[in-house]
Amino acid sequence: MSEQNTPKTVPHSQGSAEALAEAARGHLRAQRFDEAAAAYRDAVAAAPEDAQVRHGLGVAELRRRGWDAARTALRQALALRPDYHEALSNLGIAHHGSAGKEAAVACFRRALRAKPDFADALTNLNTVLRELDREGDAADVYEQLLRADPKHREARRHIAQLRLKAGKPAEAMQTLREHLALHGDDWQALQELGRIQFDERQYEEALKTFQKALAIAHDQVQLLNDLGRVLDRLQRHKESLQYLRHAATVAPDNPQVLNNLANALMSLGRFTEAESVFTCAFDRSPATPELLNNYANVVREQGRFEEGAALYRKALELKPDYPSAVWNLSLIDLLLGDYENGWRRYESRFEMPDTKLLYPDQGAPRWQGEDLRGRSIFIVAEQGHGDTIQFMRYIPLVAARGGRVVVQVHDTLLRLFKGYGHMAMLIGKGQRPVNVDCHCYMLSLPHILGTTVDTVPSGVPYLTAEPELVQRWWGRLKGHRGKLMAGLVWAGSPKHRGDRSRSIPLALLSRLLETDGVSFVSLQVGERMADLADFPSNRIRDLTPYLHDFADTAAAITNLDLVITVDTSVAHLAGALGKPVWLMLPRVPDWRWMLDRTDTPWYPTMRLFRQSTVNEWEDVVDGVIAELKRLCAGQVRRIDAAP
Repeated sequence: MSEQNTPKTVPHSQGSAEALAEAARGHLRAQRFDEAAAAYRDAVAAAPEDAQVRHGLGVAELRRRGWDAARTALRQALALRPDYHEALSNLGIAHHGSAGKEAAVACFRRALRAKPDFADALTNLNTVLRELDREGDAADVYEQLLRADPKHREARRHIAQLRLKAGKPAEAMQTLREHLALHGDDWQALQELGRIQFDERQYEEALKTFQKALAIAHDQVQLLNDLGRVLDRLQRHKESLQYLRHAATVAPDNPQVLNNLANALMSLGRFTEAESVFTCAFDRSPATPELLNNYANVVREQGRFEEGAALYRKALELKPDYPSAVWNLSLIDLLLGDYENGWRRYESRFEMPDTKLLYPDQGAPRWQGEDLRGRSIFIVAEQGHGDTIQFMRYIPLVAARGGRVVVQVHDTLLRLFKGYGHMAMLIGKGQRPVNVDCHCYMLSLPHILGTTVDTVPSGVPYLTAEPELVQRWWGRLKGHRGKLMAGLVWAGSPKHRGDRSRSIPLALLSRLLETDGVSFVSLQVGERMADLADFPSNRIRDLTPYLHDFADTAAAITNLDLVITVDTSVAHLAGALGKPVWLMLPRVPDWRWMLDRTDTPWYPTMRLFRQSTVNEWEDVVDGVIAELKRLCAGQVRRIDAAP
């Protein structure tokens, strides 16, 4: 808290009292608080009717943390001069120091009645009001402080913090921008703005803000740490690693820095190094739930699932209300086939700081499985395109409950699903129905409907392509008849956090493309289409110019004999269409593919080819080639006639 010192000159009739007071002030400036208090006591004895000297004694006692003695001296000063605003403010500090917060508030308010623009009292009053959780009162006082001093360096920052705490991040950011317009050199305000932008998933803006702050506060560890975090979210992992290594050099024992450094290494697939850094961080801060959670992540990514689960549980023992650890534990549950616990824990995604923004209020209660007869329900797609395709199978089960079903999907899936039954309305992202009775996010349906491994709704096909599009694609592909026709996808979106482990360089599939008796077509979209430039068109035909959305891809797949793909939305699309699909998986796959099996309850026509070693695809490619040759040597049904 801000203390108000005694004035530099004290008018006295007694020269000895003035000299003693001056000596006391010198002791205060030199932080010799015991000597200052003794000198002020002598000055009080020499001039007992001097309110300023008694105030000085109170200040000295405050510095010594002698709360009772400070209160006595300050009350004596106020008895001599009741409107002494500095003494009133310092008496408030003395009350606060001995846990008398309400008394402190009263003193600060009395000081402000005596001097309404007294900045120290306003600041101190705000501190106590926030400690008392009286945020509304605190905001009013900060506004008063700004009226007293429009350029006050701290007021807008505190107002921004209050607005953020009140769940108003946009207003908090605007307030910080107003502050920075006056105080552009305030790197801490820049850091606060960047952190709100980060939490709001405005990663590019956060990066620019943190860079501005670092230009002012060079080598500030927390800024280096913040830059590393945001670059990791932007998938710029090598740059992230540089900043975090720098931070670790400046602060080698900082567990937060080590934690983020290990996360960056994990993002680069350098799991052994990441685990080593986590071990160092864990040694420095063994009882930190966040460290345990992230340490468990790297253990899980190396396939040590039971060990990872034990670490998540330990984190939850320390912090039972920790949704990130609950959600991570759910991924292991589901991977190991424990759907009962897995689906239940998967619901914690709604409370995770990183994902809460993805689940806005839908204006209706969340459905918990109650009767829908005579009611309407809004089913909201979430996460990726593949997730939506996979979980659309639950829409008929919801419709069977008797309600009016409205479904929201990604815009690029609208044409694919427009003929799907069981829906009263299909809408795109950004649209919202009016007057619905309840809502449900799509990946909550397995939990609500009690899905187990044995009861997965597995009937296929549950999607069909548009007949006119199928006909058009048959004409486009008819030149490839006579061979087994296989569609190929080798990469997912590079923005996916797990893309490094799931995507395959097309060059590694070169031997696959040489398989006799197979005509390959590319179903690849996105940035990795460029990989085709290194391969002649007689080895794989590029269909990308004709793939405008998932309806086109569905029609193309319908005309193929087989789809060979990594873990992307095309795998789900082929499976939902009931097409044979071979899925190439990393050693530690996504939760839905479970472990140690070549099939999946989700898609009866799908076959799984798994890595035996992390990041090694050769054995997977060998297995696919061997199986493809076996198929080509037998009698395989091919689509040689027009549909």
